[in-house]
Parts: sequence; structure tokens; C-alpha cells
Amino acid sequence: MMSLDIVKPLHLPGDFSYGVYVVGWPVQNTFANLFPKSGIHTNQIMTFACAFSLAVISWFLIESRVCARRRFRIICDEEK
Repeated sequence: MMSLDIVKPLHLPGDFSYGVYVVGWPVQNTFANLFPKSGIHTNQIMTFACAFSLAVISWFLIESRVCARRRFRIICDEEK
């Protein structure tokens, strides 16, 4: 499907996947404990919105600055 001209990959201005991975589980457990009667879909939507927001903040405030340093540039470039 990626070879079709209609389907274009989404290019975001950063690499947020690691941030979502790191904060996703704690955020999901926090929501599950704070809102025990909410359904699984509500929990997933709230978790994704919050985890993605925190990942974006983490990328722009911390990770991008670390990747900009010369000695870490090789590690950050290998991930892409």
C-alpha cells in the first residue's frame, strides 16, 4: 500500500514514538486508578491523548536537544 501515490506516510516534526512508549504505561495505569468506572475505550483515548502530548513535550524540551549534541548524533540518526 505504501507504493500507492494516494497513501503518503505521515511525517511529524519529531520522533515521538519513544516518548509514547515510555509514558504510555504509567499514564494508562494512572487513568485506570483515577477513573475505574470508565470503559476501556475511554481509557485508551485518554491515555493516547495524554501520552502523545507528553511525548511531544519531551521531544522538544529534552530529546531533540540531546540528539543535537555531537556525540549523541550517531545514536539518534540510527533510530530513523
